[in-house]
Amino acid sequence: MTEISHEKRQFPRFPLNSLLTLQLEGEEYKGYTADIGLGGLQLVNIQPELTNTNIGQEGNLLFYKDNEKVEVKCKIQHISSSILGLSFFEI
Repeated sequence: MTEISHEKRQFPRFPLNSLLTLQLEGEEYKGYTADIGLGGLQLVNIQPELTNTNIGQEGNLLFYKDNEKVEVKCKIQHISSSILGLSFFEI
């Protein structure tokens, strides 16, 4: 029997728990990653909270690697409850 998948993602996701900062129009939002893949990631427990009016908004994800700040351009794809789905468009 053939299994039907409803997965829309092009790349698989992998669990990751890391604190990130999302910058949107000069404001900063903090959250933890739930998972990450080549195409994007999910942030949970965003503070302050975002609403559905933010869907489609572009911003920057900020994190530090080896004491160097890294910025990745992203776009909000979905918001549900306390989960934020982001896609990467420039790495």
